[in-house]
Amino acid sequence: MNYLASHLPKGEKIYAKTHKSAFIFMRDVLIAVLLFGVQLGFKVDAKIIIWVYIVCAVVVVFCLCDSAVRYASTLLVVTTHKFMYKEDIITIKVFDTQLQNIDSVEVDYKTPLRRALNIGDLTLRTRNSVHVFRNLSRPDRFSAVLNKRASDVQEGRIAKTCISFAIGKSPAPYVEKKDAVNA
Repeated sequence: MNYLASHLPKGEKIYAKTHKSAFIFMRDVLIAVLLFGVQLGFKVDAKIIIWVYIVCAVVVVFCLCDSAVRYASTLLVVTTHKFMYKEDIITIKVFDTQLQNIDSVEVDYKTPLRRALNIGDLTLRTRNSVHVFRNLSRPDRFSAVLNKRASDVQEGRIAKTCISFAIGKSPAPYVEKKDAVNA
């Protein structure tokens, strides 16, 4: 969160955030069960089975580390004027777009179990592209806030930001003076 919060403009406020669901660890649990379960049916020398267990343990640990990094480092945020997405720790991937560029937001639950656990995919359509964010926690609440903020921005209910590139006080607005002859 610190990465996205540190990259917000002054005065920008975070309205909603979500992250990956712990459901992403199910893949690793299934891999562990399959790797260790398959070995139980074979009669193999004790020296070989120890090496097989070590290899399986290394594979499971790498898979768990990958899922833990994705779980801890993925974050989606709705701010006053933007939608932001950050992924990964070492090679940071950041996507952000202005709310007025968002055309539609879709939430997809692949199975009834994922619906019951409130784990789904979020599809964000912008003017130029489509972005899919998978295995999110509470995507329905997040999309409701995102849709509300995007519609508020697009309908002009949120005040536009005025950006000035000047040093010191902003100059007074230009006022046209009348000629002394015409007065």
